[in-house]
Amino acid sequence: MDRDFAIDSRLRQYLLGELPERDRTDIETQYFADDDRFEQVLVAEDDLIDAYVADELDAAERERFEQTFLTSAARNERLAFARTLHAALAREGQPLPAIEEAPRWRRRSLLGRQRTLVSVTVPRWALAAAAAVLVLGVASLLVERGRLHDAIDRLQADAGTLAQRNQQLQQDVDNERRRAESARTQPPGAPVTGETGRGSGTPVIATFVLAPGLVRSSIPTNVVRIPPTAALVRLELDLESDSHPGYRPVLSTAEGQEVWRQQPLPARRTSSGRGVILELPATLLMNRDYVLTLSGVTGNRSEEVETYVFRASRP
Repeated sequence: MDRDFAIDSRLRQYLLGELPERDRTDIETQYFADDDRFEQVLVAEDDLIDAYVADELDAAERERFEQTFLTSAARNERLAFARTLHAALAREGQPLPAIEEAPRWRRRSLLGRQRTLVSVTVPRWALAAAAAVLVLGVASLLVERGRLHDAIDRLQADAGTLAQRNQQLQQDVDNERRRAESARTQPPGAPVTGETGRGSGTPVIATFVLAPGLVRSSIPTNVVRIPPTAALVRLELDLESDSHPGYRPVLSTAEGQEVWRQQPLPARRTSSGRGVILELPATLLMNRDYVLTLSGVTGNRSEEVETYVFRASRP
């Protein structure tokens, strides 16, 4: 078998997604690290686009071309450019007979030669149309690239802000927990370091049990009444089924704005069965409705398992 045919055939299978993962990795290692070999990939892409426009692919290949190859704006722009050139040649009575008669793996040089004849066989208006398509395609790619960069920058900034806020909230929770532990271990009448609240100064942890599966309504069934002396709010989230090693809680307002999240927590025995126990700074909750979403985490997979709707009430 001709070496060029073997290379072209393998690259064609790679572009159509017909190769197994190991062979795809080999091609990407060999061809994308070398400029000359990478040029072979680009030529193979041009051949495949020309074959598609000339209706030389069978039904299965056309389907793989549309689903696997046409996955980027750049490739779609190249397809539009090829269609413009083929249409212009057809209008000028240039059906490319030599290309049709040649074996598929030998058409690359013929197609390349045909492109060099465009300036002779294609009228200027066709070249102008093709150039316009190319310019518009490049412009749209640049605009889209800038839009994506802006979106990425905004997401990174939001993620950084949210991470700092979560870190601070977690630190507040840890500080209040240490104060509560210190208050329990101090002898009666001893002062409490960093005491908060009223009366004796002992930090108060307000505990509430939330049931899942409640829909949003004008008056949520779960009402969390936070006393003025509370430093922490402990929420016991009942689980209908405990089937994950960890559960990630995310707290949002009823309007969908995320205000707090925490790393996955394991399920524990609660006063009503099995559930997830989490603690929040009492200052985090205002007089409004909240939605707490619990997602089960197993390895790298995550799925939403429970939703808790409640109304925070402060005096």
